Amino acid sequence: MKKNYTLLACTVLMSIGLFGQTNLLLNPTFTSGDDWKGDAVGGCTGAELGAYDSSETNTADGSGCWQINACDNNNNRLQSAAAFAVDMDNYTFTFYVKGTAGQVVTPWFFVTGSGNVLPVEGDYTIVNTGVWEQVVRTHDIPAAANVTARIRLKTVDSSIKVDDVSLVLTSSLGVNDFSSIEKMNLFPNPVSDILSIKSSSGIKKLEVFNLLGQKIMVKENTNSLNVNKLKPGAYILKIVNENDSVSTKKFIKSN
Repeated sequence: MKKNYTLLACTVLMSIGLFGQTNLLLNPTFTSGDDWKGDAVGGCTGAELGAYDSSETNTADGSGCWQINACDNNNNRLQSAAAFAVDMDNYTFTFYVKGTAGQVVTPWFFVTGSGNVLPVEGDYTIVNTGVWEQVVRTHDIPAAANVTARIRLKTVDSSIKVDDVSLVLTSSLGVNDFSSIEKMNLFPNPVSDILSIKSSSGIKKLEVFNLLGQKIMVKENTNSLNVNKLKPGAYILKIVNENDSVSTKKFIKSN
């Protein structure tokens, strides 16, 4: 049933022209331990590697998270259980992590026939102990069309918790369907409260999506949005102009 809902969500996003925001990962909010598994370099097995944790979550949505355990100081990993199809392209991987300040987390693809594809921006170092922190990393997939991949998160020496993961095709997010004459800008970006949209044509509708592909705000006939209640992080703004042309822009909500 869960996979059927995932397919339905993909269909809905395709119908509104936001296929690039479709999350390729199953069970991204960890409503259970399904579709994810622990992995390691070393002798650790089973629950030693990590397990679903129903007692804690990044968002108050009734779900849980995944804890990657420290086991014999090896490279322990969280891995998507199901492989998915990828092409030579650019992908954005977003997740929330909680751990110890100074701890290093490495997100990567494991691509069939190509091995590990590390993020363009490199590893992430946790800033604050015991606080959920959002991490956004992009990956450029090498020239290996029609292959499959899994996403992995690795840590060494100490345990971390992971929640709200998403993997989207970045290149589709930046496609602008407006006329090449159209001049449009978002400012300020990053933004803490009022996001303004400068456009040479009238704006009919604005829709804000998070990187899980969930619509979280809709406004009509306006060229500005008050985003002060959004959590800090990356978002996608879908803009429909007076001629029903569509554009998508990425913006960052700051503290």
